[in-house]
Amino acid sequence: VSALSAGSTLASFRMLVGSILAMSGLMFATKWFLDRQARARGGEAPAAPKKKGKKKSSWGDIWSDLSGSPKIRNLSLLVVGYALSHRLFEVAWKSQLKVLYPTAQAYQGALADVSIATGTVTIFMMLAGRYVFQAFGWNVAAATTPLVMMLSGLGFFALSLGFGAGFQTIAGVPLMMAAVGVGSVTQIFARSSKFSLFDPAKEMVYIEMSREEKARGKAAVDMVGSQVGKSGASWITQGLLLAFGSIQAAIPVIGAMFGIIIAVWINAVRQLNLILKASDEETSP
Repeated sequence: VSALSAGSTLASFRMLVGSILAMSGLMFATKWFLDRQARARGGEAPAAPKKKGKKKSSWGDIWSDLSGSPKIRNLSLLVVGYALSHRLFEVAWKSQLKVLYPTAQAYQGALADVSIATGTVTIFMMLAGRYVFQAFGWNVAAATTPLVMMLSGLGFFALSLGFGAGFQTIAGVPLMMAAVGVGSVTQIFARSSKFSLFDPAKEMVYIEMSREEKARGKAAVDMVGSQVGKSGASWITQGLLLAFGSIQAAIPVIGAMFGIIIAVWINAVRQLNLILKASDEETSP
């Protein structure tokens, strides 16, 4: 049985790698064809003038911008809040997914199902996102992602804690299956709402900024988001592994941190909404 499972996993892996190589080749061929058509129709495009290198912002500059501008500070909290909360949740969810689907093939199949569902939901949410902004405004659209993530994410952590405490079923459904199911819903919404609600809401804040503030805000958000948001979750995960020995044992702490981070994120949305309202009142005749 193990030999058959290993062979099936190897065949699936080969198909996956082959599909990636085939699609990559198709992309290269398409790019080559489009470049050739463009040259045939319009000739060689003139070389673009070299841009002068921009001065990189230091951490001192970033800290000055964060402390001096409430708009930039709260916008950075939005980006960090999403990155940290989603990364911490994803680590906990995948650890539970591996318990429910112990074989490599079953685990990869479950992830593939979630990815397909994420793509489908993203298409519908991209179509509906503009109507959410038009009908309910920036505040509701920006707050939807953290609120839904908090409700469904805390449901996942609660079910996981119940399973860890020895409970096996809830309403006749195996508790681990229920936890992974709720976690899958959280993962699907977190990824799909990023493109349809979170990113547009973030970009709308830049519209209200002056050119100088926009440049400083972009630098601060990019640096804080990449350094604190993306790397911070990895450092936290490593620390929890050293302290507790496994992700399973650290789930209560991860759940508490998840809730606190999203609470800070929601407060940043509220603060930004007040700032945007005040800015609109000042500019309105």
